[in-house]
Amino acid sequence: TKHASSAAEDGLFSESEMLMEMRRVFLELLGEAYKFQLEIGELDEKEDSGVLYAMLRDSVELAINEVEHSQGAIHDWKWTEKFRLFPSSNSSSFSLREEPKAGQDPVSSLNSQISAAKSEHSSFVAAARNRFRARCIRLDVLSAIAFQQGHKMAEVKLRFYFNRIDDEDDDGTNHGTTRRIKPILDQVLEESQTQVSKAQEMLDKEVGRRDLEVILSHYCARILIRRLMKFTEQNAEDGLLGKIEARNYLIDMDQRVRNVMAKTLEQLLSPECDDQHLEQVLDSVLEEGNNNENGDKTHLHPQDLQIENC
Repeated sequence: TKHASSAAEDGLFSESEMLMEMRRVFLELLGEAYKFQLEIGELDEKEDSGVLYAMLRDSVELAINEVEHSQGAIHDWKWTEKFRLFPSSNSSSFSLREEPKAGQDPVSSLNSQISAAKSEHSSFVAAARNRFRARCIRLDVLSAIAFQQGHKMAEVKLRFYFNRIDDEDDDGTNHGTTRRIKPILDQVLEESQTQVSKAQEMLDKEVGRRDLEVILSHYCARILIRRLMKFTEQNAEDGLLGKIEARNYLIDMDQRVRNVMAKTLEQLLSPECDDQHLEQVLDSVLEEGNNNENGDKTHLHPQDLQIENC
């Protein structure tokens, strides 16, 4: 960014080149924002076989490639959407035969068996399809939330860099650089907001309010557990927890993260949702975190968080 501002000051970049450079810098900051979300537990590189983080990371790389070669606007949500999965599931073939009962017409027996098998098979396929769709909806919501958060972080960082250049202008070190960069900055930030709006539009149109509440509440629970896991690891490194004790805690909390995932799918597939227990879990985690911030680092007991039933 400093090199770009210096080149802009010297008149080495045309307006279009400065705009392309600003877009590229923003997208690189966006990639760093996704990495930071990994560090603070908002994303998990191992979760869902790494699909979510890989999707966001690849969307940045594809958007940078598009910006550099076509010199067009930022369209990274377009690439994120290309990774969305809503395949149609066709009924697969089946083969089922039983011997007809004594005195029963073989043809009518076969027809009744086929009808029963079709009904059972259709129910199984429908359940599998619904479960897969619930997973897809969950990934869509989490990708949109991470996408919006990443853009917000990248926008803040880009403004910070611009303000630093503006301060140098006030000192007389950069003569008029901000006058050339400000309109370009505003355009890039506007393009970013357009992408954020598209992500929000997808959530508004394709995700029901109840489903969104279920996914986000459980998503918050998983973030808190991941952060508690990182805190446990840090305590083990600092010698405040024994290695065996820390390992047992981490194994237990990893299972609890999986349980929250299973409960998310269960509630997405259920007609009703009761988050009373989940609220108790969140309160318990927050209380544990407050105790740790107050210096009570010797009483870390993740087994007290009854997440297996949430």
